[in-house]
Formats: sequence, C-alpha cells, structure tokens
Amino acid sequence: MNKSNFLKNIKWGRPSIAQIAVIVIGLLLAIGGFVFVRSLVTCWTITPLPGSPPSNCGTVSAGLNGPDLTTDNGTAVPSVEELPAPPVAIPDSNLPPAWDGASRINILIIGLDYRDWLAGEGAPRSDTMIVLTIDPISKTAGMLSIPRDMWVNIPGFGYSRINTAYSSGAGSKLPGGGPELARKTVEQFLGVPIQYYAQVDFYTFVEFIDLIGGVEIYNDEDLRLDPVGGGKDKIRLTCCGWRPLDGERALAYARFRKDKEGDIARAQRQQKLILAIRNKVLSPENFPVLLGKAQQFYEEFSAGIQTNMPFDMAIQLGVLARDIPVENIKTGAIDYSMVALDDTVLGGQAAAVGMARRQRDHADRGGVSCAGFE
Repeated sequence: MNKSNFLKNIKWGRPSIAQIAVIVIGLLLAIGGFVFVRSLVTCWTITPLPGSPPSNCGTVSAGLNGPDLTTDNGTAVPSVEELPAPPVAIPDSNLPPAWDGASRINILIIGLDYRDWLAGEGAPRSDTMIVLTIDPISKTAGMLSIPRDMWVNIPGFGYSRINTAYSSGAGSKLPGGGPELARKTVEQFLGVPIQYYAQVDFYTFVEFIDLIGGVEIYNDEDLRLDPVGGGKDKIRLTCCGWRPLDGERALAYARFRKDKEGDIARAQRQQKLILAIRNKVLSPENFPVLLGKAQQFYEEFSAGIQTNMPFDMAIQLGVLARDIPVENIKTGAIDYSMVALDDTVLGGQAAAVGMARRQRDHADRGGVSCAGFE
C-alpha cells in the first residue's frame, strides 16, 4: 500500500470541542514561544553571540542602562491624587531590637521585695535599682546604683519616688508591667537608652547564692544585719577581712542601710556583692559546670526572674563577661554630691526624698516644683 492509499483508508472523525480547544491553545503557545525565543536571541547581549543586534534592540548593555535622558519632555510628575497612600504606622513593640553582639547595651537590674504584696499593701516596690552597662568591643563594663528614694517623673503617673515606678506599672497592669515602667522611668531620668531589664525577687536571690555555694566579700566595717523574716536573730559581720556569705546573709548584707550614709553605702555593698557573685560564677572551676546547667537554672528560677532578655542572649552575655577583667568594671552611685535631701508629702504622709541638685535649685528659684533637669 502506497502513501496515498494509506491516507485514503484513514477514517477522520469529527473533532470534539475539547479537542479543538487543546489544538488552539497548543498553537497559541507554540506561536508565543517562537516570538519570545526569537526576540530573546535577537537582542541577546549578556553573552557573546555571532553578529550584532538590530537597531530596534536599543543600546542596553547587559541590562544596566538607566532611563532615556535625551527627550525634552522629561518624566511626568504624578499629581497628588495619583500618589500612593502613606504607609500605615506600626506601633512600637515593647520588645527591644535584637542585639547585634557588638553594640553597647544597658540593663536595669531590679531587686524586688514581694512582702508588700503578701502583706496586702498592693503591688511591690523595687528595693534595688542598678544600671549595668557592657561594651563588647572595648571589653569594659560599669554599674550605676540609683537610690530608691530618688524623686523622678514616672511616665504617666507624675513625680514620685523612683521605687514606686515598679508598683505603679504592676498595679495598673500596664503592658510590660512593673519592670517595663521602671525601665522607661530610669531611661528618662538618666537620658540614656535602657534596652533590657532583669527583675529578681529576694527569695530567688537567696536560693541562687546557696546554689553556687555562697560568696565571699571583703568586709571593712562592723555590721549587725537584719535577716528577712520576723523572729530571726541578727547577723553579726565583723571587721575586717574576707567573710563568707550564704544566701540569707548575702541578702541581709545587700539590704543594710542603717548607717549615716544610708542608701549610698548600701549601693556600694550591693555592688561589692555583685562582683563577688561574678568572681564565684566565672571562676575556672565553676564556670563550665554552671554554664552547662544554665537551662536547668533558668527553669528552676524562672518564676522569680522576669526579663525581656532572650535566654540565648543571656548565655552570650555570660560568656562575654568572662572576658571582661575586673579592673575594667567601673562602679558608681548617685550620691549626696548629686542629690539633696528634701521633704514632701506622699499618700498624705510626710516623706523624705532625694532630689537632683539642679531640680532643687530650680524649685528654690521659684520655678515649677520638681520640674526635672533643665
């Protein structure tokens, strides 16, 4: 059978609508692919090809040319109606930006006494405020203690003692609670950014000191310390030399303020205690063991510690602290050279407060009372 007879014997049926649609779509795709490939190959300049592109391909070199500036009319300026709507403002988050590992960071350490709450006196006040600053590049650090009776402007609540910032934030159930309002208050008062906070209650502090086996401080004064809790005997701490402190003694030492220096000497004792904890934790025999138990400690003490610092960052800071020699850690406190004692009324009762000297001078000159730093 020849080719002609073969084609005559084929029975051609009527194509269905679906078959016609498939044929049409196939033709369109074939034509479109041909045009696209021809245009791409004709004007291809990314890799060398024989010949030269025609004039209608323009003068683009590897697709890097900018707009055509040879026309006289320029680019049309859209009218106001044609402009896109401005972006919707996104509210700030309470979380600080992620730390890059190189920038200086400032952390507010808050010591808390929950006995106010347990005694039915409302949300607790902060008992200790220390700003810790760390510079990873220069391997330096510093501590600044803030007296708890400092007279400051608490955002949203007006002027009061700085230790009431925590209770105001917690009692009012603000976003971030007491720690966040305390952070904002200290940030505004000092005029420096405070990125993180770490709040520790007394009982967690005692348990942690006992867990690491206590600490040693060099004591240069005779002290009779009051332990937390009624009915406990006073603790005698004699001068002068290195003295071991368990958790209960360390807390009593940190809270002692019954001398003529009051909060100022108290701040110095607290900083000595922080350095003693640093020395104990970062000692070569303890640091690897404690670092390996960091997750366990976090789970055990998380109920008594409140922070906006991610766990992995806390570990990163712990490793960084090991590389900062103790001589590169500066300590300081807001003392009586910067603060003048004054009397005011809080809650209907007379109260002694510490007012920054420029605040006091401003008030004495007839300005707005306690108007803040000028």
